[in-house]
Amino acid sequence: MIRQDKQVKQLDRVIIRFAGDSGDGMQLTGDRFTQESAVFGNDLVESPMMV
Repeated sequence: MIRQDKQVKQLDRVIIRFAGDSGDGMQLTGDRFTQESAVFGNDLVESPMMV
């Protein structure tokens, strides 16, 4: 078995963007990501961007 040690970095700010067309499930993706992030104690803000 090969063991890979992973380094953990603490970041003050991260921006993650999900993009897709109508019907691709972006609203569901954002909702699920928000719920999972909150479970781990992360503070977050979501903002729908329409371009």
